[in-house]
Amino acid sequence: MRRSGFTLIELIVVIAILAVLIALLLPAVQAARATARRTVCANKMRQLGLAVHNYYCLYDQFPPSKWGVDARESGANARKQHHLLTFLLPFLEQESLYARFDFSYDWDRGPNVQASQHHLSMFHCPDAPRETWCKSTEYFVTDYTVAEQLQAAGNITALFSSGVVSPRANWYGQRQMFGMLQPPTIAVLRTAPPVYSYETVAWTVTASRVSDGLSNTMMLEECAGRPFSYEINGRSATGSEPVGGANWADNSAPFFIQNSCGGGNMQLFNCSNSNEMYSFHVGGSNFLFGDGRVHYLVTSIHPEVFISLFTAFAGDSVPAL
Repeated sequence: MRRSGFTLIELIVVIAILAVLIALLLPAVQAARATARRTVCANKMRQLGLAVHNYYCLYDQFPPSKWGVDARESGANARKQHHLLTFLLPFLEQESLYARFDFSYDWDRGPNVQASQHHLSMFHCPDAPRETWCKSTEYFVTDYTVAEQLQAAGNITALFSSGVVSPRANWYGQRQMFGMLQPPTIAVLRTAPPVYSYETVAWTVTASRVSDGLSNTMMLEECAGRPFSYEINGRSATGSEPVGGANWADNSAPFFIQNSCGGGNMQLFNCSNSNEMYSFHVGGSNFLFGDGRVHYLVTSIHPEVFISLFTAFAGDSVPAL
C-alpha cells in the first residue's frame, strides 16, 4: 500500500512560496504600522489644538509660546521662564500637575523642579525615539513645540536672493517672519507697513490679528528626538548633545527656522532637530494649524508655499489645505 505525502521538491516549493508571500507582506505591515504611528501623532497634536482653543475661550487670546527670555522685559513686566505646554496642562486633564507649578519661579527652580519632572505621553510622538537619558541627565521630553520665526539666514538666504521665494510685504529687520504663537512681547506691524516697532507692553495674539487666516497658518510643529542630535540622514555624529529645549516645561523649547537642506536647499524641515522642525515620519511631518486641524506636509513642498503657511501676519495666505 502506497502512503501519501510530500516529496522533497514539493516541500521546497511550498517553503519558497511562503517566503515570497512573507517578503511581500512585510513591507505592507511595516507601512501600516508607520501610518498608525503617524495617525497617533496627529491625534495628539489635535488634542493640543483643542487645548489651545479652550485656553482661547477662557482668556480671549491664544497662549504665549513662552515666558521669560525677552531682554526687553524688565522690572514689573518681567516674567519667569515657562513654556507653552505648561500653560496648556489644565486643558489636557493635568490640573493637579498644573497646580504644583509656582509661576513666581522659573520652570526649573523651586517647587517647579519636581513639577516639571514628569514623563507625559501626550507630548511624545510614537514615531520618535523614546530615549530620555543623555550624559547622565534625565530629560522629560516634548516632540511638539512652536516655531516662532523664520529668518532669511543661512541657506534660506539663497532662496530669497535667487527668487525661489518672494519677499514678504511686511517682514521685520533681517527678514524675520513671524509664526502664529509668540512671546507676550514681539515686534508687530504698526500702521504703515513695512515699518515695525517693538511693543513696550504685553502684546497678545487673537484670531483677528492672524491676518493670514487660522486655517492657513501653522500653530504647532514637531521637533522630535531631542535631547539627542539628528540630521537629515539620521543620528548626527558631529552634533553637540544634549540639544537644547528638550524638556516640555523648558522655555527654550520654541525655536526659529534658520536653515534648509536637500537639493537646491529647497527643504525647510526634517533637516535637523537642533532648533529646527524635525520629525521621524517618512517623507514629511505633521503640522497643527490655527483652526485645530492637523496636516501632513511632505518635505518636497515648495518653499514659497511652506513659508506662506508658516507666516501669520505677512499677508501671504494661500488657499486652505
